[in-house]
Amino acid sequence: PIVEAIVDIDCELPPGVTLTDLETAACDSLRDNYPQLQKRLLQQFQIRQQGDAAPEHELKDGGLDTLLFRSEDSRQLTQFRSSGYSFNRLAPYEGMDVYLPEIKRTWENYCAITHPLRIGKIGLRTINRIALPLNVEGGVELETYLKTGPRLPQVPGRALSFTGFLNQHQLLDSGTGHQANIALAIEGKKEEKLILILDIDVFDLKPRETLEWTEIVPVIESLRNLKNELFFNILTKECLNLYTCQS
Repeated sequence: PIVEAIVDIDCELPPGVTLTDLETAACDSLRDNYPQLQKRLLQQFQIRQQGDAAPEHELKDGGLDTLLFRSEDSRQLTQFRSSGYSFNRLAPYEGMDVYLPEIKRTWENYCAITHPLRIGKIGLRTINRIALPLNVEGGVELETYLKTGPRLPQVPGRALSFTGFLNQHQLLDSGTGHQANIALAIEGKKEEKLILILDIDVFDLKPRETLEWTEIVPVIESLRNLKNELFFNILTKECLNLYTCQS
């Protein structure tokens, strides 16, 4: 059910280095596989007020923040950000093993062009769209499909049902130091199904001086293991049986 998978590597660039200076080299390195370029600019809006005076507003141009490169079919993206590197894969998703070689190649391109000083965060995020069949009353018994999730209050004399929810958790794995943000929400109903969005974002904030892929990929694999364990323990067997899951 994965509709998007993202690998983020946040890092610090050398002082004075901007994406504007590196745009030509970045485009040349990725043009063959990512011919579509989208630029994102950073703007800062400030409000200042002293005493009873009217507030003053100021809009500052922060310059070029992201070079976003899309594949021909727009299903795969590589981002050169002023704060790091990202790889996005949209559905259809075939499993992380398929994309690791391309992540390695484009990360090393990013390093060769931007010369980052150190890594501040490594993250893996998967966004899942889960379609649950409606029963004859047009509802869903969430307990059938979710081990962890929202629960309605039991109010005597009231027939309560969800019209929507947003369930969020923030977790720390003491064994690895990894952290996770989990969000579960109703997207809506479509074709006799209730559509849920399960967003699992796992990350490691340990600073790293090394930029070598051999040091990075074990962290991604460890995050992947945590993400999979969370996924398979949020959903019940009945829910998992609706899908052939790719990790």
